Amino acid sequence: MGTRRRLAVLAALLASLFTSVVGHGVGAFAADDAAVGEFKKAWAAAKDDEGRTRAVDKLAQGGTVECARTLVRLAVDPAAAWQVHDAAVTALHGLTQPAVVLWAGEAAAGKKAEKEPAQRAVVCDFLAARARGGDAGAARLLLPALKDAHWSVRAAAVRGVTPLRTPDVVDALVLCLASSDPRIASDITRALEELTARRFATTLEWTSWWEGNRSGYTLPAAGTPVEGAEGGASERTRTVTRLEPPSSTMYRTQDSSRMLFVVDVSYSMQVKVVVASDGQNLTRLEYVKRSLVRTIDEQLDDDDRFNLMSFSDGPKLWRKDLARGDSASKKKAIGWVEALALEGDTNYSDTLEAAFKVPEIDTIWFLTDGTPTAGRTTIGTEILGSVRKWNGGRNVRVNTIGFFAGDAASFNVVEDKGSARRLLGDLAAQNGGTFTFYE
Repeated sequence: MGTRRRLAVLAALLASLFTSVVGHGVGAFAADDAAVGEFKKAWAAAKDDEGRTRAVDKLAQGGTVECARTLVRLAVDPAAAWQVHDAAVTALHGLTQPAVVLWAGEAAAGKKAEKEPAQRAVVCDFLAARARGGDAGAARLLLPALKDAHWSVRAAAVRGVTPLRTPDVVDALVLCLASSDPRIASDITRALEELTARRFATTLEWTSWWEGNRSGYTLPAAGTPVEGAEGGASERTRTVTRLEPPSSTMYRTQDSSRMLFVVDVSYSMQVKVVVASDGQNLTRLEYVKRSLVRTIDEQLDDDDRFNLMSFSDGPKLWRKDLARGDSASKKKAIGWVEALALEGDTNYSDTLEAAFKVPEIDTIWFLTDGTPTAGRTTIGTEILGSVRKWNGGRNVRVNTIGFFAGDAASFNVVEDKGSARRLLGDLAAQNGGTFTFYE
């Protein structure tokens, strides 16, 4: 069957499927606003975030479509504390009422009042959570969202349909692959690898393989190692104990076209490291700068857009908007990187908040050689909670690099590698990224 015909068949299948599941429409269910009213009273009476978090329980107990809508809005409210955000997401994912699930299907498909991409993405995450819990119907409701106009919604939909584990899902993902931007294409590729236990380097290879195997195809068991790879989540984390020459990049192969590179320049980056292969003796900052320069110079092209941020006591952004990856912009960026100098402490919290305020990015590379020592908070759980709030409905991927190579003690630098490994690992894992630890 040709690609165009398969697209038409898939579109008809999705339309039929969606109609059969949500054909009665949310309008068939009477919404009881009493729970929302109780929530509003409790919210108004609350004197702190703990009280506002308790108010969210009223919506969880109500379980109506209006309760679900209110929880979605709380989940993307920039003014809400991270504890309120977490409570709203937990309450939303706890709703099991058929009316709520049917509404979510229509909202994810853009047929309801939830017009903001962040709201639709949160709704997709709700359906995805149900899919992971074994609700195949919820996963099918996400299929139309694979064609959403906004990448963040498509990212949530890709995560959500993967647990369905059927050839129809593989078909839909392969068909979407060719028309996806680099970030979503990488999400789809990861999903296809998980579903098929196969690995291909290009869209053409995936398409050709699927054309020859889709008839009567049976998916391998969940958790089957990817052919020719280490397999599983282990590929998302790695520890490096032998430094390559600084001409090699620390930043893996780029699978995004809208990225922000965040680099720690605190005084601990003065620790010296030895490159095993050629004996060069560099500071951590010198090593990182040379690696980042190579990434900018060799991995970015005219279609890419990027920005740079350094941080110590606080963040410093290279420019207000994203630069194109053309030669002129890359030259300016490289000059900015080469001029970075050591200063201050290590402020995770304010830096990550500033990073999420950079518009249009879909990927953050966060590199540090320390644990938090400055900023609004230095507590790891609070930093992770804040990132969950800032990234609510955004689906920005956060890749982390912990750079702890070298003898820190000789520079009187005190390090807690265990805490850093846990925090950076969690930061990447909770935000769809990779984690690399150098020691």
